[in-house]
Parts: sequence; C-alpha cells; structure tokens
Amino acid sequence: MSSSNMTETLCIVGAWLVTFGAVGAYGASVILRGRRLSKIVPPEQRRWM
Repeated sequence: MSSSNMTETLCIVGAWLVTFGAVGAYGASVILRGRRLSKIVPPEQRRWM
C-alpha cells in the first residue's frame, strides 16, 4: 500500500471508531440516566413493572 492509501485507510478506520464510540457512550448515558430516574418514580406509578 502506498502512503496515500494508508492515510485514507487510517482516516476511515478512525472515523468508524469515533462513530461507534460516540454511539456507545450515548447509549450508556441513556441507560444510566434511565436507571437513575427509575429509582425516583414511586412504585405505584411504575407501569413497566
């Protein structure tokens, strides 16, 4: 591979890593926020249980 192809490949791989990292971090924050908020809801109003 030439230097140009290697640079493009690293750029693409880096973009995928950043994308998956951002989506994973967002998903984790949503899950953690939901768990934290679910402890605040009184038991009689917990429809999902």
